[in-house]
Amino acid sequence: ETETWRQPAPSARALDGNTVEALLSAAPVARAASFAPAGAKTGLEKPELSIALTYDGGKEERVVFARSGTTTYASRAGTPGAAIVEAPVLDDIVKALEAVK
Repeated sequence: ETETWRQPAPSARALDGNTVEALLSAAPVARAASFAPAGAKTGLEKPELSIALTYDGGKEERVVFARSGTTTYASRAGTPGAAIVEAPVLDDIVKALEAVK
């Protein structure tokens, strides 16, 4: 069975499977190098990027990314605290997202 990818908003359209796969491959690389100390200014209240994937009839996975100074942070919905990720990871995700546009 062939998977098809659709963008529901802002305008519905079919997406190229290869560019979506590149995006999906870039996102999981965002693993925590360490964790931000409690009270750290992460910038996550105004994220640079928010990724939400809906699958299996409505299940959702959401991750937000922000930069504060030279540090890049990520936070997963429903998970307390913020992870520190390597800056090139966010750059790669943004690049892959731009290709999907």
